[in-house]
Amino acid sequence: MSGFLDKVKGYATDKIANVRKPEASVTGVSYKSVSRQGITLHSEVDVNNPYSHRLPICEISYSLKSDGRFLLKKRGETMASFIDKAKEFVADKIAHVPKPEASVTGVSFKGVTRECITLHSEVDVNNPYSHRLPICEVTYSLKSGEKVIASGTMPDPGWIAASGLTKLELPMKVPYDFLMSLVKDIGKDWDIDYLLEVGLTIDLPIVGQFTIPLKTSGEFELPTLADFFK
Repeated sequence: MSGFLDKVKGYATDKIANVRKPEASVTGVSYKSVSRQGITLHSEVDVNNPYSHRLPICEISYSLKSDGRFLLKKRGETMASFIDKAKEFVADKIAHVPKPEASVTGVSFKGVTRECITLHSEVDVNNPYSHRLPICEVTYSLKSGEKVIASGTMPDPGWIAASGLTKLELPMKVPYDFLMSLVKDIGKDWDIDYLLEVGLTIDLPIVGQFTIPLKTSGEFELPTLADFFK
């Protein structure tokens, strides 16, 4: 009897091996969209059915790996658990995305008008990408002690040039009435201790808006009467 069963198994195996089967292929993984929760990647599975009737799909399992780390969707795993793993994976990858580096120079006197004096600083930005990047916003706050000397947003900051250094001039206007109050506070000392804080917001690929906080401190000298008659 056992010999007969072995023959039946062999016959069945041979027949199954020659049964027409659907053929399938899978495309590469690509970026699809981004939301507040994370980014969505996608791929496509193309299936060719040799039969004249439709066939049920029982299950699709998949595993996405990168550098030894993997995301796995398997039977019994909840979608919430899979999404959490995907978020961790994306967060890790975003953390290693190249980002522009920036620095800010000290504050110095630039010029005078009828309404105010103008101080200025420069923000140097190094772009690691081969394409230019849009600057969304540049905010600044210039303080001396507890007093805010000047604050605001740079108008039309423009773009960061591709593959190199971009210099952004940051002008800061101080009205004369506020300047006089500073003079009263410092007395004979014509130098002002300051703290300048800058927020440089850039739109990065995939990451989206990214703010680089910058800070510098020091002293700047108030203009003398000679500066008003130049």
